[in-house]
Formats: sequence, C-alpha cells, structure tokens
Amino acid sequence: MEPIFYVLGAMKPEEKVKFIHHSFQNRTVSMRSFTSI
Repeated sequence: MEPIFYVLGAMKPEEKVKFIHHSFQNRTVSMRSFTSI
C-alpha cells in the first residue's frame, strides 16, 4: 500500500481528489492496479 501514498504525495490537490474519487468508484479495479504497481 505504501507506493500509493508516495504517488498521492506527488500529486496536485485537485488531481488527488479526482484520483481518490475515481478509486472509490472503481474500488475492485483500483485495488488490482495498486497491487500490480
């Protein structure tokens, strides 16, 4: 899970909001993509 926090930390606030919103909409898909990072 740690790499996600590094990615979020590098994002602009508005990108972070979009990313989090998108990941909540597609929770299962995003969890799969996170594990592949």
